[in-house]
Amino acid sequence: MTFNGLLLYKALKELKKFKGYSLRQIYQSGKNNFYLRFQWGTFQISVNPRYPFAFLRKGNDREPSTVSPLLKILRGKLNGATLVGVNQPALDRVFELRFQRRNPFGEVERHHLFVELIGPASNIVLTDDELKVIGLLKKRVTEKRTLLAGSHYSFPERDGLDILKMDWQDFLKFIEEREFQTREIRVLGFDRKSLDNLFSLMSLRRDQVLSRDEAKRLFKGLKAIGESLENTDVYFVSGEEKPWISAFYIPGARKMELSAAIDALIESERKKEEFKALRDAILRHLNKEVKKLQKLIDKLTGEIAALSDYEKYRKMGQLLTANLYKLKEKRELLWLEDWESGEKIQIKLDPQLTPSENARMFFKYYNRSKRKVIAVNKRLKKLQPLLAYYLDLQEMFKIADSYEDLEALRSELEEIGILRRKTAKKQKKKKDNAAIGPRSFTFRGYKYLVGRNHIQNDEIRRRAAADDLWFHARNIPGAHVILKTAGKRPGDVEIKYGAYLAAIHSKGKLSGKVEVDYTKVKNVWKPRGAHPGMVLYRDYRTLIIDSSEEDFNAESE
Repeated sequence: MTFNGLLLYKALKELKKFKGYSLRQIYQSGKNNFYLRFQWGTFQISVNPRYPFAFLRKGNDREPSTVSPLLKILRGKLNGATLVGVNQPALDRVFELRFQRRNPFGEVERHHLFVELIGPASNIVLTDDELKVIGLLKKRVTEKRTLLAGSHYSFPERDGLDILKMDWQDFLKFIEEREFQTREIRVLGFDRKSLDNLFSLMSLRRDQVLSRDEAKRLFKGLKAIGESLENTDVYFVSGEEKPWISAFYIPGARKMELSAAIDALIESERKKEEFKALRDAILRHLNKEVKKLQKLIDKLTGEIAALSDYEKYRKMGQLLTANLYKLKEKRELLWLEDWESGEKIQIKLDPQLTPSENARMFFKYYNRSKRKVIAVNKRLKKLQPLLAYYLDLQEMFKIADSYEDLEALRSELEEIGILRRKTAKKQKKKKDNAAIGPRSFTFRGYKYLVGRNHIQNDEIRRRAAADDLWFHARNIPGAHVILKTAGKRPGDVEIKYGAYLAAIHSKGKLSGKVEVDYTKVKNVWKPRGAHPGMVLYRDYRTLIIDSSEEDFNAESE
């Protein structure tokens, strides 16, 4: 989450309504969240490095309290103090709250609370009226700034256009110094995404040289955004992979109050983290099996490597047997001629055994080694496809993006015995899992089914008609897709949509171009003994799909 200076301006505009009101209470939740409670609302400050923000909560919801050294200082200096000033220098992500109160002796005490919402460098600093630091959340010493108790506070350096104060001459001078190159333009209060969206709205690029007319248009757009900041509504953009909040209008975004938008964003982040934690918890069981299986395969492969020279013992046994007539004594070493190559071969013997007994020992070792290599190879022939199946399952977990996907994959792990199914809930679970069927899409009157796990992949293929079309991303893990033709002949666009579904439900969905194979279901078969989802196919065609395409007007059921 990027909480830029434009959003902060709107948040502080709401806080300014509380100027002249006393601060009733300060409390803290966790390490990063601080709450300033006034009579009609609570101003929340989060200095979480991942999503720092500040906004006015409606009402006085109380979070579980944490006590830190900074909180004790804030309570000691600010409880009961009156908010007399709110300052945000040049739309920066830094703001200042000025408080004053009378001490028991009737003297006026003034304090400044500085909040910096700058990603990992986010901080809260309390100073006296002369800007001497009294308390702070994080100590910081760099070449440009020192933030320690007793040091003098100064604002971080800023660079860029101030849209609230600039006029046309200021703007023109600024861009002339940068030779009208858009990539050199920095605007205070804007993060990269907001500035990119502004340029897009104005049909400008971030890598062009502006004409004077284009510069004039950009100036007017920036001034219009500056004027719009007086309205405290924001725009929640949820259609993208990562939701975000814009201070100005974005096509397709939902207009919301800032507090509601931040709550929605935090809830989105919470659900994402909760989903990831659940996925990782289930995946740990599979990863454990993968490591066990990989370790066993490595051990067996090592055993075969150690026996790789067993054929030479047969040769030595044959040479000894052929020369027994002239080998009367026990000995430790001898040289015999190989009748195939004509070369002399050195053979080490056990001096305690006769040449005949040594020959029998070589044949015995050869036969035992040969049987072991055959048995180990036979075992590896079963284990290697199983490992490939488990690795494919791992990738299916990584591309899962819904709780339904996770539940379907969990049921597969239960089915193959990696996860234990709880006996008491076995029947209910089975019924619930049955309800989590494959994804279903409708496009141009055709129905498409997408398997959520390998078992469903097999199921939708088995139930498909011979002339239905089957799709799968080529040589990478992914879902099987079935296009139900219902006796009709789908056109190129309908086939392309089926390939698109296979691409976005595969490991390659974020890699841009994805190769997708498709053929009729009658050309797809499952080899005997193959693991779930593993098939062979023939008479196929391949499409190259851009997984970022979004121009299909399809319905998800």
